[in-house]
Amino acid sequence: MRAIARLAARRRLASGERLFEQGEAGDAAYVVIAGAIRVSAMGDDEDEIVLALLGPGEAFGELALIDGAPRSAGAEAAEPSELLVILREPFLAWLASEPAASQAVMRTLTRRLRATNEALADSSFLDVRQGLAKQLLPLGAARDGARLVITQQQLAQLLGVTREAVNEALRRLEDEGVAELGRGAVTVADARRLTRATH
Repeated sequence: MRAIARLAARRRLASGERLFEQGEAGDAAYVVIAGAIRVSAMGDDEDEIVLALLGPGEAFGELALIDGAPRSAGAEAAEPSELLVILREPFLAWLASEPAASQAVMRTLTRRLRATNEALADSSFLDVRQGLAKQLLPLGAARDGARLVITQQQLAQLLGVTREAVNEALRRLEDEGVAELGRGAVTVADARRLTRATH
């Protein structure tokens, strides 16, 4: 981690600022230091689909460090954010000089694949309320008073359900004193109970 930190630069983004576009050449990976990053893709019908909302400590764009292929999705700041930027060429040079690092990279990619499999399982086995709570927690919602700037439509896209189903689940969480709804945002009233709601 220290070696990668020496390779990295910092970048700040304003809320709504685009980081990269779908189809661009991938030449860097990123780690969220603060804020939240929205990753989305455009379908053939030009509708935008939110794939992930990433909070502090989460990395994205790792595949670009390995293959440099075009981005499969775009990314923008969902709120003011700060990132670590790791460029491909310095990373590959470091990787070649540190054979043990290749194992760490494989573990990272394996974790991402496991997370994808878990997300697929969640979509089949969790109800909307559980899935919603599980999506909110990594976005910084593990503390009372956390305000998450995200719309119900974006949450619906993340969960693969209708906006109406998300609205109903959010209302339930609000009635339980777990969350408070606002225009384009959700505020956590009780993080401990939100964590319990994932089970």
